[in-house]
Amino acid sequence: MRSLFQTSTLIDTYFYYLFKLVAALIAVPIFLFVVNIIFQPKQQNLIVESDMSSSKQQLLLLKIKKSNFKYQLLWGLLILFIVYIPFSLFSYLIPGYLEFESDVIFNNTFGSYLGEEVFIFLISAIIIQFLSSFKEEWIYRGFFINRGEQYLGKFSPIIITSIFFGLSHFAYIFSPNFPGHNPLYPIFWGIIATIVGFISASFFTRKKWLFPLIFAHTISNIIAAVTLWYFIQGGSFFDLLFLLYMPLIVIGIIFVIFQFSRVKKGINYIFEDIKNYFNKNQKLDETKTDRNVRIIFDIIIILIIWLMSFLFII
Repeated sequence: MRSLFQTSTLIDTYFYYLFKLVAALIAVPIFLFVVNIIFQPKQQNLIVESDMSSSKQQLLLLKIKKSNFKYQLLWGLLILFIVYIPFSLFSYLIPGYLEFESDVIFNNTFGSYLGEEVFIFLISAIIIQFLSSFKEEWIYRGFFINRGEQYLGKFSPIIITSIFFGLSHFAYIFSPNFPGHNPLYPIFWGIIATIVGFISASFFTRKKWLFPLIFAHTISNIIAAVTLWYFIQGGSFFDLLFLLYMPLIVIGIIFVIFQFSRVKKGINYIFEDIKNYFNKNQKLDETKTDRNVRIIFDIIIILIIWLMSFLFII
């Protein structure tokens, strides 16, 4: 069996994802500290105190108290079994979708670990998916929503980050390995990611907990990686359907039954956020024209961030 670090490709992959996570963890607090000093120099003393608070607040999103750990873990499991896994299963049941996803990811420079032997693959999948999920939740939910609420209110950041999260998955349509696949696949992937992003954002705006989102995102991605690996090795998805996904769906149903009040409350929050976003903000005496301008402005922000993401790694 090959060593885990025998090939430079795997080492490059580990360091690639590790660098992106570390860069995000360092850059975000520094940005929060510097930004107001640049734009509001006249109130520098107050800004330093305020921005230090913002930086610490950002870092505190990662804090897990002993008193609420079990609740954070519970919410992570609920999001995993009720949101991520059903959407993943639904996606893979679409004819041709699994071939599309395996092509655009496995044939990517940093997807080669999907072709490794089982032990190396599993270790690589755990490391890579944890680093990737941590980075995405830290930026999409932890930074964009946290900072966006200060300038755009409560609901616009939810929409902006959700659609941007979806567009980042739709972007696989530009992959050099995409030609020959149905263009509806990346569109569908983008829509699913937008829905998952909205649910995650709605949860985060209320709880300000990152651990449940990182946990659910990581485990879901590992399960997806196992699915792709098994398919690439020549296995049938229907093997995994009965041996892996069906038991997970059963667990999800059990969670819904025993945690129905939490699930119901979460669903109500999601529809409440959608309704509030498209309604006029009464607190600001927002008119119909103001609301329409706000929505157009949000769309422009989404497109700008998405275009910038092609120039800067997010």
